[in-house]
Formats: sequence, structure tokens, C-alpha cells
Amino acid sequence: MPLYLHPAYDRELWERVLHPGAADLVVVNVDSGPGRTTDPVFAEALRTTPIDGGPTLLGYVDTDYGRRSLRDVRTDVRRWREEYGVTSVFLDQVASGVGTDGHLDARVIVPLTGLVHALRRDGARVIAGNPGTLPHPWILRLLDVTCVREIDLETHLTGPGEPPGGVDPSRVWHLVYDCPPDRAREAIDRSVELGAGYVGLAADGLPHPWGSVEYLNPDATPVSNCG
Repeated sequence: MPLYLHPAYDRELWERVLHPGAADLVVVNVDSGPGRTTDPVFAEALRTTPIDGGPTLLGYVDTDYGRRSLRDVRTDVRRWREEYGVTSVFLDQVASGVGTDGHLDARVIVPLTGLVHALRRDGARVIAGNPGTLPHPWILRLLDVTCVREIDLETHLTGPGEPPGGVDPSRVWHLVYDCPPDRAREAIDRSVELGAGYVGLAADGLPHPWGSVEYLNPDATPVSNCG
């Protein structure tokens, strides 16, 4: 789940979300990435919150659909590691790699492949990416986890969809917003039907659905909307 809420706002919430069993993947975000300078409150929260056995923490990095340079993206990932101790990465706004003709778009795939290989050499542990739609199969094989669906609940339930062929559910992630608490099970069941092993839910809608946390894993203590 995206945890786009500063720990200074609700430190207790942070501790509950990062508690073992509460979530599997958690995206942390200082300011559309690691921020221009180190945030000492954020760094301290990550350093002092016990996360042994807890979720995989992913540092948010925007790729701007391939428009950001390799150097800038690598710098953000390095800063997450060196300044916050976050060794895995969530690449947002990843291009789908599907051209207008429906085939592989080498202009996307070649630089993205180079980026991912560079991040692995730099020591990135888990590399997740978010095209928000079903990308070319090459990307599904390239990334450790891919968010193939970022969508509102009604479209999620009633719109077309298909599981990505030949991909283990543990590598497929859905993010569903505008999801009231009493419809969480519908959203999860639909995601399972579409081959997702990870599902993040938000009760809020656009433009900022991930500024609150309402859902944790079923065996974890519920978290209420925090704004």
C-alpha cells in the first residue's frame, strides 16, 4: 500500500502499518521521492520503527514515463538507501512499453531495461513499477512486482480485465481507490480473479487517494481513515 502520510502527522499509524503482518508492500514518499534534502523526522521514523518481519519498504521514485534521466532516477534511489535505509524502490509512472501498433515499443523497453539493470547493480533489493495498466510482457518479466491496475472501484468491478498470462500472482499488484470499507472484499476478489497477489485499497478518490490508510491485511488491526 502507498503510505503517503508524513510520520509527524501520525506516528502511531506508521508504527501500525509497519507492524509485522499488517501489510506486505509499503511505499514511502517524502516529497515525490526522497525530497530535495534529508527529512530528519522521516529518517528517524524509519530508523526507530521496528520492521523486522514487517513489510517490504519501497522508496517512491517518479520516472515520468521515461522522461527523467537515468542519472536522476539512480540518484533518488541511492538517496533512499543512504539517507533513509530504504533498499527497495517503487518506480512510478512507468510507461507501458506497448506501442500504438500494439507491439513492443523499443523506445520504452530499451532505456527501462537499462535502468532496472543499473539499479540492481547499485544494490536495489526489490524493484516494483507502476504503469497503472497492463504493460508489455517484457516489463512484467523485468520488474519484481508490477502494478498493472490503478483504478476506481466501480471500473475495477465492471470494466474489462484479464490476468497477465504466465505471471505469478506474487509479481502482480493492484491499487484500487474510491473503495468504501464494506466493499473491500469485492475489490479483493476481483483482483484475485485478475491474477493479482497484492492489492492496495483506498477509501478516498482522486486527485489524492493515497493520503489516508484504511485497510491492512485481514489478520491485522484495522486502521481508520487518517485524512
